[in-house]
Amino acid sequence: MFKHAAVTLIAFGSGIGVAAAGPDWTEVGDAGKVNAQIVPFPVQPQFISGTLGDFPLALLDRGAVGGGNDSDGGPDVADVYEIQVEFNDEFIATTYDPSFTVTLEVEGDERTGSTNFDTALWVFRQDRRGLLGNNDISATNNRSRILPIATDGTGSRIAAPGRYLIAVSYGDVAPVSLGGLPLFSFSNNPGSTQVSGPDGAGGSNGFVAWSPNTLHPIRKYRISIRPTPCPAHCAGDANGDGVVSFLDITSVLAAWNSSCR
Repeated sequence: MFKHAAVTLIAFGSGIGVAAAGPDWTEVGDAGKVNAQIVPFPVQPQFISGTLGDFPLALLDRGAVGGGNDSDGGPDVADVYEIQVEFNDEFIATTYDPSFTVTLEVEGDERTGSTNFDTALWVFRQDRRGLLGNNDISATNNRSRILPIATDGTGSRIAAPGRYLIAVSYGDVAPVSLGGLPLFSFSNNPGSTQVSGPDGAGGSNGFVAWSPNTLHPIRKYRISIRPTPCPAHCAGDANGDGVVSFLDITSVLAAWNSSCR
């Protein structure tokens, strides 16, 4: 589903720059997975929180709340939000936020911790054409992180400040165009850990659905949207994922010549 977010001037913790950003935006009702819910604020949001997934019919019969089919109908496999991107050259969105704790209480299923399931993140133009997608941060971290430029050689990037769509889905779910053609391909090196441009068979078109569109367990997520860390909290870890890897090089290149606010 699509949603809007608010922003204020905030300072991040040690080692991260200061940027205009807004307070937390929490999903209102159920964000659509095709029709965006707009975050109606003029500045880049700081956090977006929400819930994916569907209650089993047995729980729905007992009056469970907080999940179920989304506003577009069918299983709740993705949430889409329209947001304002203020700092396009510094933009990072991630579901990996170990400093934040989410609590999900469903009958027989209570989970506490940071976003604790396999996610994927996607950025689109307002016309739903793809820009960037990421499934896994690394081989050992199945949360997701979007950088301002693709790392797969396509050159796709967030080219200017403005309104964009950002979506979160389960890690096995991806956007597709008419005919079920995928917008993004993660088949080339480094596979699912790349920040991909719209190089799939349907990449020149906008997305109209998600595949597979099947029932998934309810999971709570939080998307952290922030400027590029400078410097990283550990030597060489430019993107803040706790691992020094090739992704740190691409993160530095993506932020080349930018300044920390």
